[in-house]
Amino acid sequence: MKTWQPSVWHATLVLLTLMLTQNPSIRAQQLHMEEKVPAADGWHPWYEVKSDPENGKNLIICSTRWDADLNAPFGQVYASSDAGITWKSTLEDKSTRWVTEHSCAFGPNHMAYFISEAQDSKLELGTTRLFVSTDSGQHWSEAAKTAWADFSTSAVSATSGRLYVFYQVIDGRNTTKPNWTYGSLGLLIFSPDGKKIAGPFLDSAMAAARYEGVYPTNAISLRSGAVVALYFARTTIPSGWKTVMGIVRADSAMAPILETTDISQSILKNPTECFNFLDGSLTYDPEDNKLIIVYMDGCKDSNRLLITSSADEGRTWTKSVALSDPDSPHRRIAVPSLIPVSGEGLALLWEEGLRSGEWMLSYIRNYAALEPPVEISSAASATQVSNDSLLTTVFSAESSKDWNASNPLSSIKVLVRSGMNDVWRASGLARSDGKILALWSSGDSDGMRLFSGVFSLSSDSLKPRENRGDDVTRTTSIFSKGGQRFDSETGTLTVCLALENQGNHPIRLPVQLEVVNLSSRAGRVCVLNSTNRLNGPGAVWDISDSVTGDRLNIDSATDPFCLSFHLEVSPKDIFAPVSDGLLNLDLRVVAPGAGIDGSNRKDSTQ
Repeated sequence: MKTWQPSVWHATLVLLTLMLTQNPSIRAQQLHMEEKVPAADGWHPWYEVKSDPENGKNLIICSTRWDADLNAPFGQVYASSDAGITWKSTLEDKSTRWVTEHSCAFGPNHMAYFISEAQDSKLELGTTRLFVSTDSGQHWSEAAKTAWADFSTSAVSATSGRLYVFYQVIDGRNTTKPNWTYGSLGLLIFSPDGKKIAGPFLDSAMAAARYEGVYPTNAISLRSGAVVALYFARTTIPSGWKTVMGIVRADSAMAPILETTDISQSILKNPTECFNFLDGSLTYDPEDNKLIIVYMDGCKDSNRLLITSSADEGRTWTKSVALSDPDSPHRRIAVPSLIPVSGEGLALLWEEGLRSGEWMLSYIRNYAALEPPVEISSAASATQVSNDSLLTTVFSAESSKDWNASNPLSSIKVLVRSGMNDVWRASGLARSDGKILALWSSGDSDGMRLFSGVFSLSSDSLKPRENRGDDVTRTTSIFSKGGQRFDSETGTLTVCLALENQGNHPIRLPVQLEVVNLSSRAGRVCVLNSTNRLNGPGAVWDISDSVTGDRLNIDSATDPFCLSFHLEVSPKDIFAPVSDGLLNLDLRVVAPGAGIDGSNRKDSTQ
């Protein structure tokens, strides 16, 4: 009797030397863009899009819009009632000459909320205004006013209907660095009509850490009524920067307690080399009650795209793992946005490098692999300047004493810079009427724009996983039978195997193998001969033809079946050590009924 295999079969196949003479490009089906429209003209360095949970066609964009003529930012809301095909401006906040730090949220009964921060000469004198809409963002009225709430992010509790606003609390000036402040997390709670305010509720542990900046984002309401948000914090240390990424959770009590959980920490010796301090995104799958974070880790060529998840409302997290990306293992992903979509997957939107103007949209299958992305906006071929994103800062000799006491200016300094394709903060994905709505900022010398794109979920790569039967992996074993071959002219690797039923019941047809993970240390690898035509995780082979009769009996094995793959290895890797780990494949066995739990498995010692 062959020994029982682990619950997910893992095979590593070795070939010592490769010479690929052809590099056919084999791609999974791509996301399909149905519509692309300019949602708004001008430079919007800060924006997020939200959809009405009770009518997915209703959408709002809350944003900071730059007015180059006035050299100032203002608050702007755009609304759509046709799933993002057309947009109109429905609110503008020009309360002062500096209006920023915006966030928005939807509640029940088509209620929408817009948080807008209007600053005067100092943050301490700034004002938070809450605007409320009862018709999904078409019309607005000011409901409440309170003190400045820096870097706000908002969500409505699923049980109470109250609006939770997380923000950075300015705890005071840093005595060792006069131009810096200390920050921690705070929470304001507004009644459903927006007129009553509770708080601020503070996190004493965060305040004790004496961070020089705490930046909350991606506030999300959970099924329990609790609200969570992602945060990034930083402080200087003798060797550089210490940065922290974590989750803050507030329960649904009238006076909620804030709990913070650190997820990732880094020490940056030279912060200017790391572009990705704030480059992470949090989303929530309500069906599984699961929180998921995708974030960047590392600097320059060592950066990786990592993923982690939590099934207990953010209190504990799985070990972060790198997402498989054979096309570009060290992507420079900036300002990512993440949402769950059907089929145990996620949609990911990002800018390919800071201020590039090049935006990509991809699909993450099984929380493991990044599908080849769709380019939805191209990068400029040369350096350009758009007049609508120019901003001017003037430092007088007298005012410079406030922020640079050790070396005040002896002259008036005028600084003009371009904000073209610069995004301060963005949350650019939403589910709308059964499809994906993507929002991104891009432009050229003719001007900046916010673009809205509608993407179809009808492609095979985004279909929900079919109910092909039960997972019978634990009652089966797979072994090599028929050998393996590599065709250097086509780059095709063929591996022949057989499957044995080690359970206590026959396995009925159809019998299928599903790819859980697929990778190669040598380069890009993809499936060639799957039954469902997918070429990565989610690919399925139906091996029923290798079974004699209508079922695989106990202690019986299939005839040999062959799996085919295409490998692409760069010339510099042909003789490198990575060529001895060419294929890493994890499979799941699926069939109707029979042996789906450990009690049905035969004793592996027999």
